[in-house]
Amino acid sequence: MLTKKICLFTVAIFIVLLCANCVSATTYNINNSTDSDTISKMISGELPIKNGKFIKNGDIIKFKEGNYQNLKLTIKKRIKLTTNKKEINKVKFIGKGNGVFINIKAKNVKIYGLNIKNYDLAIKAKTNNSYFNKITFYKNGIKISGNKNKIYKNNFTLSDIDTQGKNNTIYSNKIKKSNIKTGGHRTIIYKNTITNSYTTTKGSKNLIISNKLYKTYITTQGKLNKIYKNKITKGNINAGGHGTTINKNNLMHSYITTNGNKNLIISNKLYKGFISIQGKLNKVYKNQIYKNDITSIGIYGSHNTIYKNTISQAQNGIDINGNKNIITKNKIIKCIYGIIYQEKNTIFKNNIFKKNKKNILYNPIVYPE
Repeated sequence: MLTKKICLFTVAIFIVLLCANCVSATTYNINNSTDSDTISKMISGELPIKNGKFIKNGDIIKFKEGNYQNLKLTIKKRIKLTTNKKEINKVKFIGKGNGVFINIKAKNVKIYGLNIKNYDLAIKAKTNNSYFNKITFYKNGIKISGNKNKIYKNNFTLSDIDTQGKNNTIYSNKIKKSNIKTGGHRTIIYKNTITNSYTTTKGSKNLIISNKLYKTYITTQGKLNKIYKNKITKGNINAGGHGTTINKNNLMHSYITTNGNKNLIISNKLYKGFISIQGKLNKVYKNQIYKNDITSIGIYGSHNTIYKNTISQAQNGIDINGNKNIITKNKIIKCIYGIIYQEKNTIFKNNIFKKNKKNILYNPIVYPE
């Protein structure tokens, strides 16, 4: 009987505590008639936000349309900063070219629909499970340390994206003259439109998928990364590390380079581009490469396999520098030299040659005496 009473008492205490934490969220409206210092102190919890009430977890702060000059906020609670749907990007926060607009020190924060320009950083965050949506960034940027954050459907101009952590997602953004830098594991960079920029990832099991890139360069460092179904014009893919998969990308006036071992380059289409591989045990498989004034596939290393590729209209179809590489079942058409190789232990098998000036050229390295 005593045990039953203790259990009931424990359940009752749990319910009371749960209810205490379930105080309903409140929505507050702020307009630009309130001075910047007061707004900052209300958001940080130094001053009550309305009727003696301080900001709390779950609250929603809606900024009214207008310009807010040199405002700087610190967020310490799980809140949402937003505006009305009709006023998206009409709420403008304008800095003086320095400092941080929003400094986030809480989890599960939501920022939506704001227009931010002329800060060193628009948002600096140490957070998990936060999202940043439909924000216009101009001449600033976002820097996040933490896990499972989402940056999506924003516009970035001259504003860099920097994330450090695990399972972060950057998707459906329009990015112009702005760089993406990620560090950590399992970051997803997905369906972004990126122009005149650099994308650099360091870590493992990151995924760069279905982006449209113009004059943009992808660089990865780490293990087991995947670069998949991107459309790249006048840019390149540069993968360093091991076990990277580069698959089904479409490149025009662009190229792919890798430096490492056990990488897989498969089913890519390149027009006026090339593939260059350094390392061991890499596989270059089922790629299509058309119209190249230099070498379409260059191999520098040993025990690599190049098979079932289609190469057309190049100076050199395949150029092999290294030991015990395997060249098999490739179609090489209308090249000056189909295959050039330097080591006699290179293995050739079942390649198809058509209309090349010379199909195979042995070009050994001659060392000075």
